[in-house]
Amino acid sequence: MKHIHITSILLFLFSIQGFTQSNICYPNLSGTDTLRLTVTGSGSTKIQNFPINIAPACLDGTYTSSSQSNAPLNTVNAVSSGQIITNILCPSAANIQWTHTSGSAPYWIWNNNNVLIQMPSGGNISFKVDAKSANGQTIKTRNITFYNFGSFKIFPNPTSGLVNIDINPKLGFESEIISLETPSLKTNIRIEGESTFDIRHLPNGEYWLKIYFEGKVVNEQRIIIKK
Repeated sequence: MKHIHITSILLFLFSIQGFTQSNICYPNLSGTDTLRLTVTGSGSTKIQNFPINIAPACLDGTYTSSSQSNAPLNTVNAVSSGQIITNILCPSAANIQWTHTSGSAPYWIWNNNNVLIQMPSGGNISFKVDAKSANGQTIKTRNITFYNFGSFKIFPNPTSGLVNIDINPKLGFESEIISLETPSLKTNIRIEGESTFDIRHLPNGEYWLKIYFEGKVVNEQRIIIKK
């Protein structure tokens, strides 16, 4: 019995045994790859390479910011402040239309297909993106959101107990405040829709503030309470 192994450079492995025909599918990635066909079980092993081009799926894309390049363009994207440039494609479309649906971050449509965003600290913006055929028919639609957590700058610090913090008011954060002098003294506060929280009930001293988003720590810093 002949054994056929088909491998791509991207490390997807398929095995076909005892068949003369088969359809092979693997995740829809874009770019170039090499398909390697290995046949064993009929004397010496035979290997043949086939170069292939993989077209991106319609409205797949990336974005580039001040902190990362060619990041995958997801439905919801946490980004740094500053300039954001998208790169979105649909090989079967004549053009791509961006429609602003919410958020106040400044933006500019460029190159007919993409958008440049100037993301402020704590800002957000959302779009509906349509891939259109030459006769104006919609081929595919997706919604895309960009947001920035904020700088997490707190003021005043030292504080008498009312703390202002630069965060995105559209998002909900959990915070944990731990006394550096008495680690067992902890306070948990949810910060949502407001940029001020009240810790006047805590005694004077130095504290460590940990801010969580979706269960992960996104910022840590020291706070001094001095009444």
